[in-house]
Amino acid sequence: LGIPGDTVTAMLLGGLMIQGVQPGPLIFRNNPDVVFSIYLSVFISAMFMIVFLLLTTRWIVKVLAVPKQFLLPAIFVLASIGVYSINGQVSDLIVMCGFGLLGFILEYFRYPLAPVILGFLLGPPFEANLRKMLGSSGSLEPLFTSPIALTLIAVALVFLGFSLHSQRRAARQEK
Repeated sequence: LGIPGDTVTAMLLGGLMIQGVQPGPLIFRNNPDVVFSIYLSVFISAMFMIVFLLLTTRWIVKVLAVPKQFLLPAIFVLASIGVYSINGQVSDLIVMCGFGLLGFILEYFRYPLAPVILGFLLGPPFEANLRKMLGSSGSLEPLFTSPIALTLIAVALVFLGFSLHSQRRAARQEK
């Protein structure tokens, strides 16, 4: 269905879509150069990583001993330099900090990040297809009169009910 199962896959699909590549089974026919490049880059990076890690494992392990109060600011500075060096705009740094703050808030309140990324990725195609379905009338009637749409709504409601039931049962067992 083209729906990513985790955050990393969602980011990869987003990157492909930003580059104008339509992910899915037709990517092998429509963009074989992209698929070949991905396979080749994974193979080459694996070879480099084997050599690099065999030579530097002793020193890389020492990074774990660095306290967080020194490591996190260093990572922030390096990320800021990387973001700024792409376009040379301060607005990119503001966007980076905003999304970092959003990620921190979501992690603090234990919200999963994958649905947020899915919303960003699937939002525009959803809106475009909704506009096509509504047509010029703007009525939601086709959504509730089409047998396929009604079936999908019913399946979604069943899964939602099952999920809520499972959560309630787990909460009762915890008590």
